Amino acid sequence: MPFPKTFDDLKAAGYTFLDDATCRDCGEEIEWWETPNGKKMPIDHMTRGSDPVRVHFDTCTERSDKW
Repeated sequence: MPFPKTFDDLKAAGYTFLDDATCRDCGEEIEWWETPNGKKMPIDHMTRGSDPVRVHFDTCTERSDKW
């Protein structure tokens, strides 16, 4: 199954919103989501509807090797 492209796709695929947060490395707003397999995943903050889904691991400007 391909990774969801929009907020609506994310919900339809069984991902669950957990909480809003701030990235401890770059300070950007992120959202924590749980995958259908029970893993936690940081997503760049989205408004809703057709906003694109961007995994924060891919966009963090201060990403460290510890991820």
